[in-house]
Amino acid sequence: MTAVDVTIRRSTRAKRLLLRVDALGTVELVLPPGVSKRQGEAFMRARWDWVEKQLAGVAPKVPFVDGAVVPILGADRALVSAAAECGRPRLEASRLVVPGPPSELANRTKRWMRSAARSHLARHAEAMAGSVGRRILGLSVRDTRSRWGSCSSRGTLSFSWRLILAPESVMRYVVAHEVAHLVELNHSERFWRIVESIAPDYRTHRGWLRENGAALHRYG
Repeated sequence: MTAVDVTIRRSTRAKRLLLRVDALGTVELVLPPGVSKRQGEAFMRARWDWVEKQLAGVAPKVPFVDGAVVPILGADRALVSAAAECGRPRLEASRLVVPGPPSELANRTKRWMRSAARSHLARHAEAMAGSVGRRILGLSVRDTRSRWGSCSSRGTLSFSWRLILAPESVMRYVVAHEVAHLVELNHSERFWRIVESIAPDYRTHRGWLRENGAALHRYG
């Protein structure tokens, strides 16, 4: 077996042993109730060829460095270090120009991404909330792995800044999902009708996120 870090997690909801490899190459072994760690490890060893095959297909991480190609609102843009320039990063047709010392490119790019994400998300959220007769009491942008957005019972919304890397239509679906929670804090049929009234093609965009979302975490 190749040396690979494996996360072992117990779950009361799991009905059987599960072995997963995500788009970042994270290997997870899920143990259901009544199954020992030793049994889980034996299960994993028996399937290690499959794990190595999945790991071989994992795309490499893409750090924010000069020349890196990063999707912004669904379009590939090259990061360009502009050491002789001052001011904020600026988005052009095929590139993101980042002024300042090359050593600051990664931090400045990430700050720009968070700011741009918040601006787009807030604009969509305010418009969508108004369409269902609700107000947003707060909006934050974070770097979360487990979810793309959330809505609190107080009416505050939170989103992953990495949505700026997805097509804007996908970002709009996530916003529609959380805005619908301002009306229905559940996933009832009424909730999904509200989502559909805001984003009629939400199923397509939800499918894109399920298929491609994990890969957005390899940037930066």
